[in-house]
Amino acid sequence: MAPFRCIPLEEVGEKHVFLATSAKFCPEKDGSVAAGVPLEGGVSIARDSKGVVGGGVYSIDDHQENQSQEVEILLAQLRKEGASERVWETIESNLKQATTVEKT
Repeated sequence: MAPFRCIPLEEVGEKHVFLATSAKFCPEKDGSVAAGVPLEGGVSIARDSKGVVGGGVYSIDDHQENQSQEVEILLAQLRKEGASERVWETIESNLKQATTVEKT
């Protein structure tokens, strides 16, 4: 686990606005839908979590840059093993258990 980092609240807000509005993280591969603030200065659209440019689901580091190829390989392996389905099943089970009222 990476060491805890203290990022000033103002900087956190700036990063979130950038992530939410920049065309670097467009929601569609072709950039046609809500492309975001146009890119300048050699900045290009980020790779998505599957390693494809664009796509709407991004795996980035704390500097808003693409994660390494090793991370992309790990994510691919987790997808292949059905990890997201297992996580969702666990969440659904926990929610059901937390919201079920036992009759006494």
